[in-house]
Amino acid sequence: MKAFVDACISQLGRIDILINNVGRSEPGDPASMSEETWDLQIDVNLKSVYLTCHLVLPVMTAQKSGAIVNIASIAGLRYM
Repeated sequence: MKAFVDACISQLGRIDILINNVGRSEPGDPASMSEETWDLQIDVNLKSVYLTCHLVLPVMTAQKSGAIVNIASIAGLRYM
Protein backbone atom coordinates (compact mmCIF):
# COMPACT_ATOMS: atom_id res chain seq x y z
CA MET A 1 0.00 0.00 0.00
CA LYS A 2 2.85 2.39 0.72
CA ALA A 3 4.19 1.92 -2.81
CA PHE A 4 0.69 2.53 -4.19
CA VAL A 5 0.18 5.73 -2.16
CA ASP A 6 3.68 6.94 -3.08
CA ALA A 7 2.95 6.28 -6.78
CA CYS A 8 -0.31 8.25 -6.57
CA ILE A 9 1.47 11.21 -5.01
CA SER A 10 4.32 10.96 -7.50
CA GLN A 11 2.05 10.82 -10.56
CA LEU A 12 -0.86 13.01 -9.46
CA GLY A 13 0.56 15.21 -6.71
CA ARG A 14 -2.30 14.61 -4.29
CA ILE A 15 -5.00 12.21 -3.11
CA ASP A 16 -8.52 13.60 -2.97
CA ILE A 17 -10.54 10.48 -2.21
CA LEU A 18 -9.99 7.02 -0.77
CA ILE A 19 -12.70 4.39 -1.14
CA ASN A 20 -12.23 1.25 0.93
CA ASN A 21 -14.54 -1.31 -0.67
CA VAL A 22 -13.24 -4.74 0.21
CA GLY A 23 -14.58 -7.90 1.71
CA ARG A 24 -13.88 -11.56 2.12
CA SER A 25 -16.05 -14.17 3.74
CA GLU A 26 -14.94 -17.74 4.25
CA PRO A 27 -17.36 -20.46 5.31
CA GLY A 28 -17.64 -21.08 9.01
CA ASP A 29 -18.05 -19.20 12.24
CA PRO A 30 -15.74 -18.38 15.14
CA ALA A 31 -16.41 -21.81 16.69
CA SER A 32 -15.47 -23.82 13.59
CA MET A 33 -13.11 -21.55 11.63
CA SER A 34 -9.37 -22.14 11.79
CA GLU A 35 -7.21 -19.39 13.21
CA GLU A 36 -5.39 -19.13 9.87
CA THR A 37 -8.68 -18.48 8.04
CA TRP A 38 -9.71 -15.96 10.71
CA ASP A 39 -6.40 -14.11 10.32
CA LEU A 40 -6.78 -13.98 6.52
CA GLN A 41 -10.25 -12.47 6.86
CA ILE A 42 -9.10 -9.91 9.42
CA ASP A 43 -6.18 -8.91 7.18
CA VAL A 44 -8.45 -8.33 4.19
CA ASN A 45 -11.53 -6.93 5.92
CA LEU A 46 -9.94 -4.77 8.64
CA LYS A 47 -6.19 -4.42 8.33
CA SER A 48 -6.33 -3.33 4.69
CA VAL A 49 -8.70 -0.48 5.65
CA TYR A 50 -6.44 0.52 8.54
CA LEU A 51 -3.33 0.52 6.34
CA THR A 52 -4.85 2.62 3.57
CA CYS A 53 -6.26 5.15 6.06
CA HIS A 54 -2.98 5.18 7.99
CA LEU A 55 -1.06 6.09 4.84
CA VAL A 56 -3.59 8.44 3.20
CA LEU A 57 -4.75 10.48 6.22
CA PRO A 58 -1.42 12.33 6.63
CA VAL A 59 -1.52 13.23 2.93
CA MET A 60 -5.06 14.57 3.20
CA THR A 61 -4.24 16.40 6.42
CA ALA A 62 -1.31 18.16 4.73
CA GLN A 63 -3.57 19.05 1.78
CA LYS A 64 -6.29 20.24 4.18
CA SER A 65 -8.79 18.36 2.02
CA GLY A 66 -9.92 14.89 1.05
CA ALA A 67 -12.58 12.32 1.78
CA ILE A 68 -12.54 8.70 2.90
CA VAL A 69 -15.46 6.36 2.25
CA ASN A 70 -15.54 2.97 3.95
CA ILE A 71 -18.05 0.50 2.53
CA ALA A 72 -19.23 -2.60 4.39
CA SER A 73 -21.86 -5.27 3.90
CA ILE A 74 -24.59 -6.64 6.07
CA ALA A 75 -22.22 -9.49 6.89
CA GLY A 76 -20.54 -7.06 9.29
CA LEU A 77 -23.74 -6.93 11.34
CA ARG A 78 -24.67 -10.59 11.49
CA TYR A 79 -23.36 -14.03 10.67
CA MET A 80 -24.31 -15.00 7.14
